[in-house]
Amino acid sequence: MLDCRSFGGQAGASARIENYLGFPTGISGMVLMARAYNQAQKFEVEMVTPDEALKLECSASPLRLKLDSEEVVQAPAAVIATGA
Repeated sequence: MLDCRSFGGQAGASARIENYLGFPTGISGMVLMARAYNQAQKFEVEMVTPDEALKLECSASPLRLKLDSEEVVQAPAAVIATGA
């Protein structure tokens, strides 16, 4: 998981999120992102912050992602979530 600013993005900076499934009374963005972070750790997700993706090469498998840090990482799949 790669994030160019901080883990959780805009949701993590929100004082209160009232439209998220499973939290009928709302939840603070920081608490929600802490839970997301803990769950990602449970599944051994590698998290890098801050770093930015510059280029995704999809012409062969595995995919190659060039990062702002000049590192190149490989993966069998990519999920691009650009946020709000």
